[in-house]
Amino acid sequence: MFGSVRGRAVIINNKYFLDSLEAKFKTRHGSEKDVVDLQKLFDALHFEVILHENKSAEVIDLFLLLLSCSDCDCWYQQHL
Repeated sequence: MFGSVRGRAVIINNKYFLDSLEAKFKTRHGSEKDVVDLQKLFDALHFEVILHENKSAEVIDLFLLLLSCSDCDCWYQQHL
């Protein structure tokens, strides 16, 4: 990557749903391609990409709460 970093882009990819409440979703096949495409996009836009995978809803909520308290913008997209 060339140029200065504009900020952080956090990607949360849940391919496997391990929580009992989320078990109905099972496995999201093909999610790896989404991650690769998003990483390329945000890298091209000069963002530092941080990837988290297979987190429970509670962990994601806590992570987003902590992230919202930092000095950054936050965008959250949920795929069901």
